[in-house]
Amino acid sequence: MKISTYLALPILLIFGCVPLSFSQQIHRIHGHVFSSSRNTPIDGAVITDGESGGEAVTDEDGFFELFVRNDSTVLFCRAMGFSPWQHKMDLPIPDGIRIYLQDTTQLLEEVVVTTGYESLPLERATGSFTKIDNERLNRATGMDVLGRLEGVTNSLMFDRRSTQPVMMVRGRSTIYAGQAPLVVLDNFPYYGDINNINPNDVESVSILKDAAAASIWGVKAGNGVIVITTKQGAAGQRPVFGFSANATIIAEPDVFYSPVISSADFIEVERFLFGQGFYNNQENNGNRPPLSPVVELLIRQRDGLATQQQTDAAIDLLAKQDVRQDFRKYLYEPGVNQQYALNYRGGSDLFSYYASAGYDRNTGFTGDRTDRVTLRMDQVFSPTRYLKIRAGLVYTGNKNVAGRPSHLSITPGGTKNLYPYARLADENGNALPIVKDYRFPFAGQAEESGLLDWMYRPLSDYRHTDVSQTGRHLLADFGVDQIFLKNFTFQLKYRYETGNDVDATLSGLESYYTRNMVNRFTQADSEGGLTYAVPMGGIFNTVSGVLNAHSGRAQLGYQKLEGNHQVTALGGFEIRQIRNQSSTSQAYGYDEDVLTSVAVDYVTNFPQYHNPNTRARIPVGSGSTLFSERLDRFISAYANAAYTYADKYTASGSIRKDASNLFGVNSNQKGVPLWSAGISWNLHKEPFYRSDRIPYLKLRATYGFSGNVDNGLSAYSTVTYFNGNLNNGRYAALRSYPNPDLRWEKSRIINLGVDFALKNSMVSGSLEYYVKRGTDLIGDAPIDPTVGIYSGLIRRNIAEMSGEGIDIELNGKWIDRYIRWETGLIFNYNTNRLTKYYTDATSGSRYLGSGIGIVPIEGKPLYNLMSYRWRGLDGASGDPLGVVDGVVSTDYSAITRNTPLEGLVYHGPSLSPVFGNLLNTFSWKQLSASVNIGYRFGHYFRRPSISYGALFNNWEGHADFADRWQRPGDEQHTDVPSMVYPLNNNRDQFYRYAETLVDRASSIRLQDVRISYDISDVRQRHFSSIRLFLYAKNLGTLWKATDAAIDPDYGLGIPMGKSFSLGLNMEF
Repeated sequence: MKISTYLALPILLIFGCVPLSFSQQIHRIHGHVFSSSRNTPIDGAVITDGESGGEAVTDEDGFFELFVRNDSTVLFCRAMGFSPWQHKMDLPIPDGIRIYLQDTTQLLEEVVVTTGYESLPLERATGSFTKIDNERLNRATGMDVLGRLEGVTNSLMFDRRSTQPVMMVRGRSTIYAGQAPLVVLDNFPYYGDINNINPNDVESVSILKDAAAASIWGVKAGNGVIVITTKQGAAGQRPVFGFSANATIIAEPDVFYSPVISSADFIEVERFLFGQGFYNNQENNGNRPPLSPVVELLIRQRDGLATQQQTDAAIDLLAKQDVRQDFRKYLYEPGVNQQYALNYRGGSDLFSYYASAGYDRNTGFTGDRTDRVTLRMDQVFSPTRYLKIRAGLVYTGNKNVAGRPSHLSITPGGTKNLYPYARLADENGNALPIVKDYRFPFAGQAEESGLLDWMYRPLSDYRHTDVSQTGRHLLADFGVDQIFLKNFTFQLKYRYETGNDVDATLSGLESYYTRNMVNRFTQADSEGGLTYAVPMGGIFNTVSGVLNAHSGRAQLGYQKLEGNHQVTALGGFEIRQIRNQSSTSQAYGYDEDVLTSVAVDYVTNFPQYHNPNTRARIPVGSGSTLFSERLDRFISAYANAAYTYADKYTASGSIRKDASNLFGVNSNQKGVPLWSAGISWNLHKEPFYRSDRIPYLKLRATYGFSGNVDNGLSAYSTVTYFNGNLNNGRYAALRSYPNPDLRWEKSRIINLGVDFALKNSMVSGSLEYYVKRGTDLIGDAPIDPTVGIYSGLIRRNIAEMSGEGIDIELNGKWIDRYIRWETGLIFNYNTNRLTKYYTDATSGSRYLGSGIGIVPIEGKPLYNLMSYRWRGLDGASGDPLGVVDGVVSTDYSAITRNTPLEGLVYHGPSLSPVFGNLLNTFSWKQLSASVNIGYRFGHYFRRPSISYGALFNNWEGHADFADRWQRPGDEQHTDVPSMVYPLNNNRDQFYRYAETLVDRASSIRLQDVRISYDISDVRQRHFSSIRLFLYAKNLGTLWKATDAAIDPDYGLGIPMGKSFSLGLNMEF
């Protein structure tokens, strides 16, 4: 019975469906496709049935014919040079249909950019803007909205050579003042953590690059302005739900990326140094500084506690050990990021709303976890057509919990690298101790002396330490827009921003930190009795920060269009106050179950157990500052106006004056006026312009000033107060000298631009050339000795800088039929040089560096590379050869101390002057794939190599040690100097900054790849759109100029691991 039933069911289904399939009626859809602007037929337009995928192509009359089986469908229409069209329709349709497509050159004129004060059509803008729409912003994944701009934004560079990436718009415009662009969120500067902004709530981002675009923001705009506009509901919009989710897997760091010395070579060095008596002072040091296991084995052998055979056998085992294997096995794992977002928006005739909720959970490589919750509500009430009342509220809560230690955080003695043959676990995975702050024999006997265990085990210690950062951030907006006298609009806006961040570290009694503190301050009497100055229990440290910011604006706007004349103007006042407060506390003997702690003596200088001849006080907190507060106040007045004639000619101007409590002793020094002016010409609208090949052509030019501010400086002298001097009283330390002439920095910008589009928008884009000149820049200058201070430097307005650049953005549509192929090219060139600065030309050594930091030299770029001259290795000794007074020399003291600035080799900039991206997108039906390639050219980097001082003293060894000069003739194939003893620090210094270690840093990399598929709402009738996507990022270099096995874009760090995302976006 069961078998027959199972057989009958598929037979019934198959044959039962046959009549249904034959009963489906075939419907004919026919019609014409026209250009909406010219009302002319479009030849070659592709019409697609969204249900079956069937396609038809229009003829020269714009006619098409398509046959559809279903009773309803979604019809899609595409044509090169026109924006896509789609429409849902019920069938049959007895008459032909007419489809009108909008010319993309017309769309160029309708792009609207936002300055934070107004929204204006790009067609009437004279300034330099880049707009990133929602589609391009959501091409990438991640919880950082600014990180999504990388690789898709003209003029924007991310410098990842240091621990924290640095973002720059059109290069750097300052030396020591704030270098970050001003971030504006919905009309006001944003003072909180940028990671608090949920990118799923962002509608678009506008980059203001020149003076005409950015000068309205005054002294905050010198580094460019990034205006973030969030999503909102619209009046009369039907309710729409949106949901997005994605998960990302990120490969763990490549611990084998950095070329480090092998364990065998490291042990060879230790044997050599031991034979030279190098460790004798450390062995006899009363502080018992850490010695490596091999040195301890050699000491045991020397003292007759082990035979040579036993010692050699133990050392041979260590020589086969590579701690990086343990790093990979026990410390790291792939990271997993998850992101979910839900929003609801809509509106009626009088009311619009947008509500959203987001949740992010990121698990890092070491098991660390970050959770973020965002809630947002935005409402606009329009009781009349002349009045709008807006209120918004955004809440962000986040928590970060630390995981396992990274290999870079394990530092014996606080300054040493971990020796390469360390073992973190035994064969069974049990945690093993490693050398930390004291010698192994001493730390291993602690428990026998009545102390706590003094050994450090990285694989288990983190379990006894809870490290977390918790943040709560609230942003409230309120605004009123009132239209009166037809052409005037009065706006009143207010924002309140508050945040509370707490960094908490609870080190349990079993943690190494607490055990070390208890043992260090344990007091032993003459009879061997022990007392504990640091009580038994946990140590709880907290660092709290509170932000409170108020921003207010009153603005009057005017707009009038009469005939060929259009005038827009605005003016207003702003006031801002930002208060930052922080406090630090540390509790000892903490019991988290009952929330109690034990009072300790912070005054007494206690003898240290490991060395009774040294004394120390019990630390009060994690830093020397227990309480701090900073209050910044700004008041501003501004005005902006633009006049357009016949939609062809536009002239604009703006002026702003900022004043602050930070600058100037005299009232006329507290403020600075900044202004800009610009013109534009829509050449394609002239009667004499009849080029069909370039139907859109716009010329523009601007000139003006923006500014910058260093919030760390003041015109007055500042002091920091402390408690607990020798008399247990309060004392103060001078933090900064008085600087009554301190002024705002100024940046003058000239910008020339061309916007264009070829026929059918096959190629469109912009070309811009700009010149920048910074004056009154903050720089270091010698202190006048007549003021009573013998020597030193003070930061004053003493520097000037000039720069220039080219921005090119091209968009090409090469194929727009069954298969679509689009290309986006971003090309940026930016260079700068200091034209005025205090330079001590007699000492060249002060201008040497890795290239990652700023090295101010008059006449050179801010980021530059200078080196000692290199003449190879000495064939007899392997000593590096330099130059003194034009003669080859090994007098390293003379080279490092007496080489003047002009005696150094200038290689060029260390930050790429040429950078950009090439984005190709290929589409077929609902499937799309894009590939983004990034490039950087024209700069240099200094690669790391062996430093024998760092190797001997800090256990920091480089793989170049294996290539060092060892015998005559080696100089023919290596530039790595021989190892010498005693150590010559000047010799190390010369080699470290010699020109032989500098190489070209140009590279081309595969930045990311994205594949997406749009599911038609015909198949999912409850959804208006569904998109599935795959996204891969950090896919590695395609080419680099250097042969070194390192990525110059990441400096001395480890490149980010490859990441792969799977996501879903839908609306219903």
